[in-house]
Amino acid sequence: MNSNSKILMPGEEVIYEARPSLIGMLKDGIIVFILVIACVIGVASEEPDLPVASAIALICVIFLIPLIITLISAKNTKMLITNRRLICREGVFSKSLLTLEYSKIESISAGKSLLGRIFGYGSVIISGAGNAQVFKTISNPEEFVTRAQAQMMQYNEEKTSNTVQSALNDSSVNAILRAKQLLDAGAISQDEFDRIKAKHLDGIL
Repeated sequence: MNSNSKILMPGEEVIYEARPSLIGMLKDGIIVFILVIACVIGVASEEPDLPVASAIALICVIFLIPLIITLISAKNTKMLITNRRLICREGVFSKSLLTLEYSKIESISAGKSLLGRIFGYGSVIISGAGNAQVFKTISNPEEFVTRAQAQMMQYNEEKTSNTVQSALNDSSVNAILRAKQLLDAGAISQDEFDRIKAKHLDGIL
């Protein structure tokens, strides 16, 4: 079964799925790891009796734990664009779920650091209702933002169209009811009522 099916509502479809960049998530750990190894090697050059191999092996074991946690987090994290909303899921052992309705989103943008431009990752910033949500180290954030903006526009256009059609339908129903009242009062004939009814039923259908 598709894992997305557990978080989607009936009739909801995924338009685009974004994942975090492993390089973006691991960059700080990689930098620290390199610096620590360099320090061990530097100290070993001045202390020949220092067990360099054992020290490096211990450092690798220590860094292995956050590496595994980061990999699990990357696997569990995703951002979905659906035909109804944005869904953001993240977490390591317990997964948190954030949903953002298109009608409540005021703006959405992408940002990249220097390393992000080189390796193709960055942040997605979503603002709405006075708050801003920042999702970091997302792969190809510009693509996500472009697709999200297009889906938001389509959603708003469909919502406006449905609202207008609903108003027109209400107007047609009210016109038919008024005509029925006139028919019952003898103010119009059956033929006139039928013509009014047919005209407004065409507008509804």
